[in-house]
Amino acid sequence: MKKLITILILLFASVAWAAYEREDFDDPVWVETDLTGVIAIDGNKITATNFDRNIDGYVTRNMGAGFITDFVHTVDVNVTAMVNDGNSSLWAWAISNANDDINDIAGDSGDAISVIASHATSTNYKVQLYSLDSGTPAIVDSSAHISVGTKTYWAISRTGTTGTVEIYSTASLRITGGAGDIDTIGGTVVGTAFRYVYGIASRNNGLAGKDISGTVENLYLQGPGLSGVTLMGVAVNPLRYDLKALWTAANQTFTNAQVLDTVAEGVQDGSLTVVDTSTGTVKVVSNELELVGDGSWDTTGVYITNSTSRRLGKGLFAVVNKGATNTFAPALLWLNNAGIDASNDGEATIYFRNTADIQAGTGVDFAQRAEVGSYSASTEYSLLILIGGYDSNGIPFKTGDTVGDFLYGASMMIRGGAFSGWTLLWKVLTLNTTSLFGALVQNSGTDLLDNILILTEVLNVDTMFQPNFLDTFVGTNDDQLVSNHTPEVVAGATGTGNPWESGSTTWTIQTNAASNDPSLGAEQATGNLTAGIWYVITATEVDTFFTGCAIGDYFLAFATTGLDANNKVQALTTSEIHASDDMGISEGIFDANLIVAADNPQAGLVIASDSAANPQNYVVAYYDQVDAHVKVAKVVAGSPTSLIDVAAAYSASAQLRVIAYESGSNLKVRVYYNGTVIGTEQTISDVGIVSNTRHGIMSVDSSNSVDNFTVMKRTDANWDTEISRSTEGIY
Repeated sequence: MKKLITILILLFASVAWAAYEREDFDDPVWVETDLTGVIAIDGNKITATNFDRNIDGYVTRNMGAGFITDFVHTVDVNVTAMVNDGNSSLWAWAISNANDDINDIAGDSGDAISVIASHATSTNYKVQLYSLDSGTPAIVDSSAHISVGTKTYWAISRTGTTGTVEIYSTASLRITGGAGDIDTIGGTVVGTAFRYVYGIASRNNGLAGKDISGTVENLYLQGPGLSGVTLMGVAVNPLRYDLKALWTAANQTFTNAQVLDTVAEGVQDGSLTVVDTSTGTVKVVSNELELVGDGSWDTTGVYITNSTSRRLGKGLFAVVNKGATNTFAPALLWLNNAGIDASNDGEATIYFRNTADIQAGTGVDFAQRAEVGSYSASTEYSLLILIGGYDSNGIPFKTGDTVGDFLYGASMMIRGGAFSGWTLLWKVLTLNTTSLFGALVQNSGTDLLDNILILTEVLNVDTMFQPNFLDTFVGTNDDQLVSNHTPEVVAGATGTGNPWESGSTTWTIQTNAASNDPSLGAEQATGNLTAGIWYVITATEVDTFFTGCAIGDYFLAFATTGLDANNKVQALTTSEIHASDDMGISEGIFDANLIVAADNPQAGLVIASDSAANPQNYVVAYYDQVDAHVKVAKVVAGSPTSLIDVAAAYSASAQLRVIAYESGSNLKVRVYYNGTVIGTEQTISDVGIVSNTRHGIMSVDSSNSVDNFTVMKRTDANWDTEISRSTEGIY
């Protein structure tokens, strides 16, 4: 059945044409007409599947009468499949004066310009510049042939009646400028001032369909969206803000409920509402916002007056100069209601406690919060909370995923003090309220804030959210060897090969999770235990191996306990217990969901291991069903030392998280179970462990399962570059 999808135009563009912005095709300024259901929109990307020359399928934006004169547009285009026919073509970009297909415009003696990806050979397409002048069409120029499946990066310009298309093989070459490395096409085009720009156009000449499929994405009206760049003679100024408050204003004190929306009040874009209902103060002092708290979390602060839409990669930024380490706040928050009260409205926060530690969290009154770092007094910190990153099942986003499916959760980041570059402190997986309010709240003490930003444009999601390693263990069948399985992401790229390594072939995939059935050695009834080896008890007297021990219990031996006819064990092989990969990073956030069976085995994570075949130096964090504790141990030259042993209520499929980072010559380790910090941060100085880059999972019994193993980098120079780019160098 034919279906017409029409999104009403709610807003006409009124910005100066020099403004650069990546277009969001989900924005209501864009109108989608799709009579046959061949178009799919996901944020800044349009996917056309089996697009034909005999359909109406186009996405347009009304810029206003006569608005489009001389211009530079950039867009990324890929033809992914096509029939072997000379009439197969993807009308990937266009401008016109009618919200219609190109054939109808020609029939009305209208004008238009389009750039088309057209069939060249059975395996190649070509880029063509098309001009329609008073209903008369012309192919102005055609490019060299390009292989189907190759994404190309176009810079389309018109000056007077001269049209040019530079075709590049990478976005970075386009930004650099100069002639397209693939080709340059151009010539005389119609000089009409146009009203409509197309994210994708269609011809609809009524002839037999000639299927073609492809993508059109990252359309910038005037340029590539990078500050400090001149592209084809046009200076770039990329950004739009939901909020931009730089506080370059005269000293002044604000009052409760005052709306700040002028440069004179320190706000360049958007607006903030003041909350000052008690004895605290909110004021501008020396081009910074000073917050003085009164000991309450809901009486002093500011929040954005109008909500902002939830989008993957939308960021809330602020600079905080923390006055002292014995005061609460400030807190940077995403809330789901207007105001600063987090008691019922918390989505995500990062804040400074009065014990010199930094906490991050989510939920009602941020009940699900954890200590994630420490800070120093009189030190400037830049904070960022990025929206989204997980789907409804807690699976992290990876490159190529549908952006709109990954709006759950948030990432908390910091820079400043000991954090020399942007550092990922914490990630939460839950909550996905559609409309959000950014806020800053002061509880006690006096602190200074600056450069409060919410970008309308999201940060590059591939850069900011791509895991370093991701395996959800979706197997081809049960019993598939993990060592023969390809994870979704390896070394930050789409998974290839089989990186998992273990001492044997005991790790398999069972019901889309990793399961291990390590072999057991012969029963031992004489001699002594070997410290650092895992055992299962086959006979025991009271409390021989540990308090409350029983037959069938598994345990890691820390002592060389004697064995006899009444106290017997079977040994496991450490290399079989572990499955790991050399990931090339020594720092990160390591997550896995655990099911640990009630018959008293253990499962968890292995961090900083020195070997897959014969691990002698590593850190192991695991849930122990024997006593319902989360435990952490380091093993150095095969000898174990207990670091953490803390009771924690078991929850099936709960996440075990380890955060590991280097500080000087030490490795710092924090452990969390089901969102709660376990024990205290551990400092490991053993050279056999520090800087190791092999990490993975562990389990001692086939009744356990390990799932959704995810590794996120803690720092990445690409984050710094992307954040600086997206904020015009403010951050």
